[in-house]
Amino acid sequence: MGTRVTSIYEHDVRLLRQECPDISLITCHDETLCVSWFPGMDGALIGFAGCVPEIICPAREVFANPDKHTLKEAQDWSDRIYHISQAIYGGGQPSGEAHARLKEALKQRGIFKSALMRKPVLPLNDEEKAWVALGLERSQLPEVDMTQFED
Repeated sequence: MGTRVTSIYEHDVRLLRQECPDISLITCHDETLCVSWFPGMDGALIGFAGCVPEIICPAREVFANPDKHTLKEAQDWSDRIYHISQAIYGGGQPSGEAHARLKEALKQRGIFKSALMRKPVLPLNDEEKAWVALGLERSQLPEVDMTQFED
């Protein structure tokens, strides 16, 4: 499901659940992940999860099993995801620039050694890199120790 208009998205989810109850519904809304899970999606197919799996996976558990969790838990995970999502997507849909910011986040976390992008995507400037760093900080995402994977 990739409809970016919330009212149409919710309508389509409800209609599909009614007419085709046995199909799986998967969101692709990296930029508004928790909101897109709210209508009861079966999962997500997003590149963003590879950048911050330690907050995406537990959030998915909360949204997938609402009877075992509280609204406060869902809001807390959404709050953590929000900051890094804004730093990467800036409220818009995924684009080449968003992919550059995602790669920069992976570099800042120590997962990638370089955030170099291929043309035509331009490198991020210092202000954009600082925006990514702030998103990581506000989402409480630490640097990742990758030394265990080095030769």
